[in-house]
Amino acid sequence: VVLGAGAIGSVFGGLLAGAGHRESLIGRQPQIDAIAAQGLRIDGIWGEHHITNLTVYASVEQMPEQERSSCEAALVTVKSYDTDAIMERSVQLLPEEAVYVSLQNGLGNIECIASHAGFSRVLGGRVIFGVVFVDNAHVRVTVEADKTALGVPARGSADHALAEQFAGMFSQAGLRCTVTKDIEKILWGKMLYNCALNGLATILQTHYGSLLETGLQEAMQHIVEEIFTVAACCSIELPYDSPAAYIPILFDELVPRTYDHLPSMLQDIRRGKKTEINALNGYILQLARQHNCPAPYNDVVTSMVQALEMQHHQAGSQARG
Repeated sequence: VVLGAGAIGSVFGGLLAGAGHRESLIGRQPQIDAIAAQGLRIDGIWGEHHITNLTVYASVEQMPEQERSSCEAALVTVKSYDTDAIMERSVQLLPEEAVYVSLQNGLGNIECIASHAGFSRVLGGRVIFGVVFVDNAHVRVTVEADKTALGVPARGSADHALAEQFAGMFSQAGLRCTVTKDIEKILWGKMLYNCALNGLATILQTHYGSLLETGLQEAMQHIVEEIFTVAACCSIELPYDSPAAYIPILFDELVPRTYDHLPSMLQDIRRGKKTEINALNGYILQLARQHNCPAPYNDVVTSMVQALEMQHHQAGSQARG
């Protein structure tokens, strides 16, 4: 079962179903209705796919008992702020041996899932391809910075072979995947990427490449430097030795690979939805405050995205009124 049939969840669920796996998607009612009526369309850099063998539901509770009881794994793809609620319901209804795989943005999701299911049943995943939500039954894969990475968390006790099994299953379905023994370190690497790009591109309503074109390299560098400082205060080991080692990779490799991508955060703002800023720059800011460590650039980015959220929410409320 895929817990969260948004852009990323639809790609995972759709391609796995297309490869012959039994997949159920849990999503919002408009998406579920559209997919049930039309099938799921996935296009973009990984080709054209029309998936018609998905079962779709608006909640785990709506899944038939036989379908729930035969579920072996749940891919958690909801927004970070919905993780606690979806897990609270899921652990009560899915089998006790079901494995949960976090394929989400930000930090804190693995710990939240484990608080409900236990660390013995949790795998962490780093997803770093971009998807645009075209409409309720249509998503488009636009960019891929690197392979998806899976691993057992440091505090976890799941069998490493499970990560290998999922990686093979994902790769066979067209979702290039690798296995790591340092999934937390890899997730912190993605935090560097997301925090440097998502908030700024959302504030400016632009794609990643434009940040380099408009001369925001210094601001991005300061965001990265603050994350290294906070990580050091928390005794967290990052996958790069220093900001000086990471910045050329960000500017010369990662941004060019995802040059035209619009961040999911900007897509959320435009659709009047809550963003994941609190699991990204806001998460860094929270750690910084706990350790009395200044992080002014991450603070400003967090505050501005939160202000955009409020503006668009108010505009949406007035339009509905």
